[in-house]
Amino acid sequence: MGSTLEFIRGVLRDSPNPEIGTSVWRAHTGRVSNSFTAEEQVCERLVNSWLDGCIDIGAVFGLKLVQELVRELPMRGVPATYRARFFPCAAPPTSPLQFGPPPGSRSKGRYNRTGQSALYLSADLLGLKAEMERSEDDTNHLYYARYRPIDSLSVVDLSDANIHAALQLAFDRAERLDTPYETSQMLADVVRSLGIDGMIVPGVRGAPNHHYRNVVLFNCKDWEKWVDTSHPPQNLINCVGMLT
Repeated sequence: MGSTLEFIRGVLRDSPNPEIGTSVWRAHTGRVSNSFTAEEQVCERLVNSWLDGCIDIGAVFGLKLVQELVRELPMRGVPATYRARFFPCAAPPTSPLQFGPPPGSRSKGRYNRTGQSALYLSADLLGLKAEMERSEDDTNHLYYARYRPIDSLSVVDLSDANIHAALQLAFDRAERLDTPYETSQMLADVVRSLGIDGMIVPGVRGAPNHHYRNVVLFNCKDWEKWVDTSHPPQNLINCVGMLT
């Protein structure tokens, strides 16, 4: 049996309107779809059906499609990244090793369920600042540490503008601020189930003149080896102020 995508293409082979011709700007991720084909629109409807929790054949095809599209993506290494944390101004961090994943993975995150490990990183400092909400305690300051490129892990780049429109939709939707974590966790479950170490995702808190990428690592047991211990923690607000 062929792939889900091949099946969809077969059904649409004689479509009288193969080019829809729309343009969609997806939030602040910076991605624009300038021309949707009938295939892309059908695929997006199927993926939305699955993400919406529908119990129908469309949702089954949506899940299968995401699995197949992710499986076909090329693997790549992890780029240099950064991680930020709030610390009391009276007790600033003294070591980059204070910037590891949450201990014990007790709480859920956008791409991890309670009990699952995940290390959230950002590919640039402006993106890191955008990701971190202001602390409710004004005595806390935001600091960051640097992670070196990681060649021992393989991730998929879901921020790439060239991936299939259905995957763009899925992960742009996952990054929306009003999307419940259950939706994005469903997508992360697919990537984890394929034995992939992590993923690069588009950052939704960007601006028209600045788009950024985040990195989510599921296999993070060796994180201490990846931290750049030669680079001491820095006050993020001060550093970003120098960049803008």
